[in-house]
Amino acid sequence: YGRVCGCWLGKPIEGAKYAEITEFLKETNNFPMQRYILAADVKDEMNDRYKFPFRRRLSTYPDVATSMPADDDTNYTLMAQVVVDKYTRDFTPDDMAERWVALQPKTAYWTAEQAAFTNFVNGFEPPASAMYKNPYREWIGAQIRGDYFGYINPGNPELAAEMAWRDAIISHTKNGIYGEMF
Repeated sequence: YGRVCGCWLGKPIEGAKYAEITEFLKETNNFPMQRYILAADVKDEMNDRYKFPFRRRLSTYPDVATSMPADDDTNYTLMAQVVVDKYTRDFTPDDMAERWVALQPKTAYWTAEQAAFTNFVNGFEPPASAMYKNPYREWIGAQIRGDYFGYINPGNPELAAEMAWRDAIISHTKNGIYGEMF
């Protein structure tokens, strides 16, 4: 629930710059921040004052949305749970790749994950799926997937990191893997 709440808080303003968020919060009497940013805070006349399009994702603001909007940050946490439920804690990288292809649409992925998904569909298995035509393989994508392994291994960071490694190698190499393990 903490992961979902954090993602929901940030979803409407993902990509906004700190200075603009600060100015927006001041303008809406929410600085320092004491509550979620609401769609009701976003006024038409603000469009010309900010580079960030605060109105772009109005349906994701918590006073409008009726459920948590889909988000890659939470999708991967749920995917890890599905994999562990199906394959146990001894899942393999191939198991993770199989679930990605079986359960998520191709539009659910970005950067390294999108390249890996394409590679799975084209017959590449981990770890080759992380390397072939994947210029993003050392980016931060795998880092957003690692929290679940920490959740299910409290007090055992070695096992959490090892599980994160099995997940990361399907789409990342080197620093991309280390980021998720950390």
